[in-house]
Amino acid sequence: MSSSFFGLEIAKTGLFVAQKNINLTGHNIANAGTDGYSRQRIVQQSIDPYVMNSRFANPDQGAVGGGTRVQILQRIRDSFIDKALRSEYDGAYKLLAQEESLLNAEKIFNELSTTDAKLSAGLENFFNAWNEQHTDAASSTFRVNIRETAITLCTILNHYYDKLVGQQEDLNTQMEQTANRVNDIMHDIAYYNEKIYAFELSSEPANDLRDKRDLLLDELSQLIDIAYNEDPDPVNPSLARLRVWMEGSGQEIINHKEYAVLDTVSAGLDPLTGINLSKFVFSSSTSGGPAIGSDLLYASGRMDGLRQQRDGNSSADYGIPYIITELNKLANALVTEFNAIHTTAWTIPKDDNGNVSADGYHFFDPANTTAGTISISSDVATSIWYIATSENVITGTPSDLWGDNEKVLEILTLLDHDNVPGLNASFENFYADIVSGLAAESKKTQNLTDAQIAVATNLETQRESVSGVSLDEEAALLLKFQHMYTANSRMITAIDECLDVLINRTGVVGL
Repeated sequence: MSSSFFGLEIAKTGLFVAQKNINLTGHNIANAGTDGYSRQRIVQQSIDPYVMNSRFANPDQGAVGGGTRVQILQRIRDSFIDKALRSEYDGAYKLLAQEESLLNAEKIFNELSTTDAKLSAGLENFFNAWNEQHTDAASSTFRVNIRETAITLCTILNHYYDKLVGQQEDLNTQMEQTANRVNDIMHDIAYYNEKIYAFELSSEPANDLRDKRDLLLDELSQLIDIAYNEDPDPVNPSLARLRVWMEGSGQEIINHKEYAVLDTVSAGLDPLTGINLSKFVFSSSTSGGPAIGSDLLYASGRMDGLRQQRDGNSSADYGIPYIITELNKLANALVTEFNAIHTTAWTIPKDDNGNVSADGYHFFDPANTTAGTISISSDVATSIWYIATSENVITGTPSDLWGDNEKVLEILTLLDHDNVPGLNASFENFYADIVSGLAAESKKTQNLTDAQIAVATNLETQRESVSGVSLDEEAALLLKFQHMYTANSRMITAIDECLDVLINRTGVVGL
């Protein structure tokens, strides 16, 4: 038969396990607001009857188990949800980066404002100034208005260009910052890999360390497109070694304690804007990783969203350079087409232009044909009387010195022309297409982002329902474990009373 003290041992195991459950519940409650924390549970296991280890145990005897013990400290986590969520993160954060950039570009154009500091108003005012000049070819007031509205138009185009180039530079800077963060995360994941491996050599799960590593994997999957797996350790197959690689290119970036390091180098000057673009190469690698000096190849994540906005120069690969290219087309058409007419027009003889009627003067500076450089010519900047309006040379008496104003009509025809060379539309409609195209691309990206974020949010909700800490549930469990502790304590008291009778009162009669 079992010892009279065997019940104390059973109660002791229950007491210890109840105490550990209470401590773990407190740990869960304390970390209810900790990012990335997964709730933990103790998996209990009954202790087999000791007679099971005896060759000569009597099968007719009642074999009572030895109480309870902790089998494992379990982290409540669904790896399938984790992988599904991280596969959605890269696409969602790519779209978020694009959306942010496009919204910033829309703010530059600011076509909803009521001020004249927008290109649509600048074009309209410039065209109206020429229309007014048609009514009075000799008016100096109208000529001043033409020059001033032209200067304003050029200034707005210059401003838009500078702002867009500044945004492109900012996108490049954000890419560099993202690469630095990727480096930090890869280092930290390799650090936790080593710590987890060392901790789990003792056969205890490194739950809190794994939570910290999973949080880093979440962030890394938002920045670049990754895939990962825990492979069995070749030395100790019961342990795992985490390996991470680029999902699109297959480039290995982490292998257990080894990790790659990215270096920022120049990819050359942007042929459109002249800014120095950055790219990222491996300055160190894992034993099975890419060659030193090779480019990091990414296909999604925030990094790719930033790259597309920095480099995209087509309607299919829509980015800041594409918007600049379209503005350059508009500026080039303004310079080319206006000068083509203006250089064939004759000036009115005035003291400011030598009292000579002459042709061949440019209205816009022919050397500056981009949105960033467009400006009026030095002649027109010097005097309004270099603005030429007559189809024929002006000669004769002073009363005849106003010309025929036919070139103004030609310019007005150009302004109304719906198929300007190089634009295939009118000036105003071409610019309207730029703005509406930007708005449509921005709206499309927002819709895609909302859909992608909805999928990711749904997976986050699923993960939280599995791994998150519910304070109500923990409070109920705390009460349960408190009762469990009290009951085991009461069992010890009951056994103590039995032993007291056995030891101190058995055989004592009449005393």
